[in-house]
Amino acid sequence: KKEKKQREPRFAFLTKSEIDHLEDGYRWRKYGQKAVKNSPYPRSYYRCTSQKCTVKKRVERSYQDPTIVITTYEGQHNHQCPATLRGNAAGMLPPSLL
Repeated sequence: KKEKKQREPRFAFLTKSEIDHLEDGYRWRKYGQKAVKNSPYPRSYYRCTSQKCTVKKRVERSYQDPTIVITTYEGQHNHQCPATLRGNAAGMLPPSLL
C-alpha cells in the first residue's frame, strides 16, 4: 500500500482589498488559474520563485463579499524574504516567517 504524503501546513488570510495579488515581500510566479464552483471569481495559483522553495499560494476573491481577498499559503519558505516588507505586509505573515 502506498504511504500517504504529509500535507504541508496551510495559512489563510482574509484581506479587504481592491487588488487581488497583494504584496507580501516574496516573489511569485503564476502557474495557473481556475474557475471556482458557485463563484464568478477565478482562483489564481502561484509558486515561490526561489530555488528549491516549494511554497505555493492560492488567491481568490470571496463570492460572499467581493471586497475580501482570500490568500492561502501552503508550506514554509526555506529562505529569507527577498524584498523588504513595507506597510501592512508584515502583519500577514505567521510569526515563524518574520
